[in-house]
Amino acid sequence: MNIDIMIITESWLKSVGDDAKLEELTPSGYKSSSFPRLTGIGGGVLIHRNFLTFKNTSLTKFKSFEGYELRLQHPTRSIKLIAIYRPPPSKKNKFTTAVFLDEFGDLIDSYVTDQQQIILLVVVVVVVVVVVVVEKIMELV
Repeated sequence: MNIDIMIITESWLKSVGDDAKLEELTPSGYKSSSFPRLTGIGGGVLIHRNFLTFKNTSLTKFKSFEGYELRLQHPTRSIKLIAIYRPPPSKKNKFTTAVFLDEFGDLIDSYVTDQQQIILLVVVVVVVVVVVVVEKIMELV
């Protein structure tokens, strides 16, 4: 495998008792971290090469999507990796595109003054992934 970092959404791993499953999922030469939902199943998994070091930092909670922010520790610079997942709208969750776009705008606004390189992964539906790599998020504004 020639991948340095992989994020998996909707892993369905639980916060307790799924360590063996995560270990089985992790290839040789890689480390993994699970970010399960606090209630129920779901959440995400970070799989990365052994030589990379990540620190989990907090991400503001939003109604229409969930996510996490990680900081890649590097000797010469720090890179933020922000992964968000937007569940499809349903009658149960009542999520609308308008609410998502409003909250996503708030997320982007929160990084406007950030000088670190940012990698933003947005999973809107299970099969569509958009990756944006920017040196300065100000270029998006």
